[in-house]
Formats: sequence, structure tokens, C-alpha cells
Amino acid sequence: MRTDKIILTRDITLSVDNARWGESGTLIVKQDENGGHAVFLPPGHYGNVAVEPAPGKSTLLEWLADDEGIYWTSLILTPAEGGGNASVSALLDYPDPEPPLSLNDL
Repeated sequence: MRTDKIILTRDITLSVDNARWGESGTLIVKQDENGGHAVFLPPGHYGNVAVEPAPGKSTLLEWLADDEGIYWTSLILTPAEGGGNASVSALLDYPDPEPPLSLNDL
């Protein structure tokens, strides 16, 4: 299992390249001091990567590879005031705001 951490300074698209069946990983995503940044998935990646938008807050993203794609879930680690932890999974289809950021590049 691979674990990485990134600080969001803009909206990004995440991808896992060359993953083999059964590989998995975790990624801690933290908003910068401005917050409000989003994470998107490219084709072949499925699930929900909703991240806490509040400045300085963190979300845990987990991925798992199989022979059909990469599957993602998210868990908000430090919710904004008045919020609670949320774990969600859904198929989202967003436009690609930037070229994908490969976890292999971290």
C-alpha cells in the first residue's frame, strides 16, 4: 500500500498510472489557506473524491485497482465547524479542469 500527502492550491485531477490488480493506496489531501479546491477523476477512475472545502482541512482518499479501473472513496478527517465525518461513494462525472496529476509523480 502506498501513502502520499498533497496540499491543494487549485482544483486537480488525480490519476493512478500502471496500477496492477489488487494494488491500493491512500492519499491525504489538505486544503491550502484559501480552501475551496476540488479533486476530479479521469476516465477509468470511479467513485467519490469529495474533499472538505474549508481552508486547512484534510480528507483521506483511498484507491483500489482491479482489472476494470481504479476505485476511490473519501473520508473527511477534519470537518469544518458544525460538520461531521462523512464517508461517501458515488460515481461522479466532472469536466477535466487540468491535466491529471499522477500519484506516480508525487
